[in-house]
Amino acid sequence: MLEYIAGVDVGNGYLKLGINDKVEVYPSVAVNRYSLHNDLKLTAEDVAAFAGDAFNQMDASFSSPLVNDTTRRIFGARALASGEPLEEFDVFSRKSKADDDLSGALILGAIASRSLRDYYEERKELPTEILAVDVWLSTALPIAEYEKHHSEYAHKLRNNGAPHLISIHNFSQTITIAITIKNTYIANEGEAAQYGLQHAQSNFLALIEADAKNVRLTVSWMTQVKIWFTLRILLALISVKELLISRYLQMDDLIRMRHHHS
Repeated sequence: MLEYIAGVDVGNGYLKLGINDKVEVYPSVAVNRYSLHNDLKLTAEDVAAFAGDAFNQMDASFSSPLVNDTTRRIFGARALASGEPLEEFDVFSRKSKADDDLSGALILGAIASRSLRDYYEERKELPTEILAVDVWLSTALPIAEYEKHHSEYAHKLRNNGAPHLISIHNFSQTITIAITIKNTYIANEGEAAQYGLQHAQSNFLALIEADAKNVRLTVSWMTQVKIWFTLRILLALISVKELLISRYLQMDDLIRMRHHHS
């Protein structure tokens, strides 16, 4: 059993995943027309390299309310190099990320990739039985989507306590990962950054201020905007763990008070 506190920012261009204080960034693309003619199986000699960078190599399918299309997908660098039509976010679409298969596939795929790496680092082998992963997850929706979609999105993530199943098809024996979202917090985009600023240490804030002043003097306004968004993402990921811990401590206190009065 693996347990993670995770924060995910599903961006139009990149997915940013923070798990237990480690941050990973992947392209927000997949190929969901994966051809079985290209179904090349890896061997035992490939296990270490695969485990170290599974997201950019894996061939995965999903059984989850987050992903309606059960077609096998490839991700990241492998998807980009495939020459196949890419599944990516349409920035002009009115479809919410809460209803987009790609969001669920990226979130589950990235967590599955991390779990394979951690499992291999500890055991020097890949799982031969279902790998169970419990996750306490924080993510966000754009402000325009939050009010209408956040409750439904949280419900699909929690999945009534049932696991989301990810099947990895890279080897002759399919690897199955069962990810259970124990609880989730859906934020407005920008809210997590606010929490990060509130809880950030003074030296970190001073660094941001110094960098911002330097940026205004040395780069174009477009680069300033890109750096601002990068800082916002970092702050969001930094704040996730503190936010989740704080909320669960509050919940624990309430439970204790109820038990005490009963």
